[in-house]
Amino acid sequence: MVGLSASNRAKALFDALGNDIRTSGIPFVTDISLSSMFQDLPNVFTTRSSQDDERLPVMASFIRHMKFTRTAFVGVRDFVLSAALGEGLKKELGAGLISTQWLGSREAQPSPDEVVGVVSAIQENNPDLVVLGVGTTRSVPLINAMKAAGSAPALFLLGRIEALPAEVVSAYPNAIYQLTWDRLPEAYNDEMRKLIASGSREDWLFEGRKIPEAPGWKSGECKERPEDAVPDPLESANLRALGIGTQFADMVGLIATAAGRAQPLSDVDTLRRRVVMELKSSYAAGKGVYKGSFENWSFDPSSRAAVRTPFVIILPAGLGRTQLAPVQFVRQRGGTLRQIETLYVDIDLIRLHRVDDNEKTFFAEFYLSMHHSETSSLDGIDFTNAYIDPKTNGRQISVEVLHGGGRSDSYPEGMKIYKISGRFTYEPQLAQYPFDTQRFAIDLQPRRGDRPFIIQPPPLELRDRQVTTDGWDPGLQYVGYGEDFVPVVDAYTHEPNVVPFYRASFVWLMKRQTTDYFLRVVVPLIFIMIVAYLSIFISQAHF
Repeated sequence: MVGLSASNRAKALFDALGNDIRTSGIPFVTDISLSSMFQDLPNVFTTRSSQDDERLPVMASFIRHMKFTRTAFVGVRDFVLSAALGEGLKKELGAGLISTQWLGSREAQPSPDEVVGVVSAIQENNPDLVVLGVGTTRSVPLINAMKAAGSAPALFLLGRIEALPAEVVSAYPNAIYQLTWDRLPEAYNDEMRKLIASGSREDWLFEGRKIPEAPGWKSGECKERPEDAVPDPLESANLRALGIGTQFADMVGLIATAAGRAQPLSDVDTLRRRVVMELKSSYAAGKGVYKGSFENWSFDPSSRAAVRTPFVIILPAGLGRTQLAPVQFVRQRGGTLRQIETLYVDIDLIRLHRVDDNEKTFFAEFYLSMHHSETSSLDGIDFTNAYIDPKTNGRQISVEVLHGGGRSDSYPEGMKIYKISGRFTYEPQLAQYPFDTQRFAIDLQPRRGDRPFIIQPPPLELRDRQVTTDGWDPGLQYVGYGEDFVPVVDAYTHEPNVVPFYRASFVWLMKRQTTDYFLRVVVPLIFIMIVAYLSIFISQAHF
C-alpha cells in the first residue's frame, strides 16, 4: 500500500486498524512525518523524514548556531504534528524554550481574542525567536498582530513562506525561516528540468478541478487561474504536483524492485516479508539507495522513515526573496548532524564556442563570483564536467583570480571573483538535428567528500543574459541542483556504503543556427548532385 499524508488522518487510521495492518504484513509506505505513530507497526514506512530524527534536530542545531537564546512556541492543540513539534522543542531546547502558547482548533482561523492573548504573551516574554507551529494560513493574523504591536522577533514557520501573502512578509521587519526538503530558492531539481525539456511542456501540466470544500480553496490559498494566463509547468504549484506524483511512483517502483529480489514463484506472504526486509537492509541509510525519478531514497532501519535532512530557508528582512540560510546540516554516518556552508555563487557566461558533437565537448569562458567568507574558496569546488586531457590526466581549465576578497577600489569588498576558461563535456541530443536545442552546463560539486557544501545562486532576473556564441542562439538559463552518491563496498567485510553529496549545474539551453548547416552540408551536397546529374549528358567521346 502507498499513500496517507496527514498526521491527524494517520492517527485515526492506526488507532482503528493498526492491529489489522500489523497482522497482514503488507508493506505500507505512508507520507507522514511522525514515525512514532507507527513505531509498533514493523511493516509501515514513510517517505517523509522523521520529525524526531530530522526536523527537530535541524531546527535545534540552527537555533543554537544563530545564538537564539529565548525561543517561544505557538501551536495548535488538536493538530498532531504541531503538538508533537512543541513537545520536541521543549526536549531539544530545554530552558531555551521560554514560552509555549496554544490555539484552540486547527479547523478554523484563530479568534481575535486568541490572537491578542498570544501576542500579549510574546510581548511579555520578549523572545528573540518565535516558532509558529500553526500552519501557513493561521500564521497570517499572528504575524500582522505582532507587527502592529511593535513586537517583531524572528520567526520560524511550520509551513511555506511562499504561501504567505506578499504584503505580509514584505512588511515584517525581521527574518523569517522555514524548513524545506525540495524546491530550493532560485534553483530547480535538475532531473525534473531535464524530463520536462525532453517533451512538450503541455504534457507536464497538472491541474485539478476546484473543490470548494478542500482546505486550500476554502481558506483562499488556492486561486483560480486567469483565463488569459499561459500555463507554465515550472510554476511552483505545478512543480509541487510533479514532485508528489513522482514520489509515489518511486515508492511503487521501490516496492516492485524489492519484491523482484525474492525467489521465483514465491507466495504473497513471502513477497511481503521480502519487501519489508529489503527496505530495512538493502535500502538502509548509509548502506544503499534507490535512485528514483528525482530523489534518492533510503530509510532509517529503526524509525523506518526516509532519510532526508531538510534545508533551512531564510527570508531576510527587506530582501523580498527567500534563499538558503548561510549554514545547513547533513547527516553523518554515525547519525550526528554536521554543519556545512552555503556558497552564494553566480556564473556569468561570456562566450561559448567550438561545440563538437562528435567529441561531445564545448569551450566556455565565464566569470565566477562568490560571496566572501573565511572558509569559501574556489579550491574546494570541482568542475565535474571539465574535459580531462588524456595526455596529462588533468582538467582542461584555466583560472585567473580577479579579486580575492577584502577591500578594493575596483571590486565589491564582499566578493571573490574569478575568470575561468576551459573545455567542458555535454550530452548532445541529436534526434531533431539540425533544428535541435542543446543543454550546455557548468557542473559544480565539492572537491572533497569530507568538505560538503551547497550552492545558492542569485535570482534569474539579476543574472546576465548576454552570451557570445558561434552558431547558437541562447535561450533559457537556469540553475539545477541534485543529490548524488558514491557507492562503496568493502572488499574485506563485503559491507556496502554510500557517500552522498550535493551538486549544482549552471545550465544554458541554446538552439542551433541552421545557416552554418546549410552552408557546410546542404549547399555542397546540392552542388555535388548537380554535377553528378549533368555528367549523364556528357558525350562519351570526351571520355
